[in-house]
Amino acid sequence: MRLTRLVTCSSALIFLAPFGLALADEPSKAAKPAAEEPGVNLLDAARSGAVSVSAEGTGDGRMTIKVVNQTNRRLKVVLPP
Repeated sequence: MRLTRLVTCSSALIFLAPFGLALADEPSKAAKPAAEEPGVNLLDAARSGAVSVSAEGTGDGRMTIKVVNQTNRRLKVVLPP
């Protein structure tokens, strides 16, 4: 009795397993990404008011710099060399 149930369940799983396979669609051809905007120098952005900057020392020779975007657009802020 138990053996027939086991065989029945096993055979059902074997026959139903292929239906569970998922097929992926072909990747769509995406449009060319938009040209990346040039970065804004952190010091120039702070002087112009585009970002607000606050710096605080951690006491072990390192510091934390907080930069907040003050504009309505995305900015790519880069550190000066």
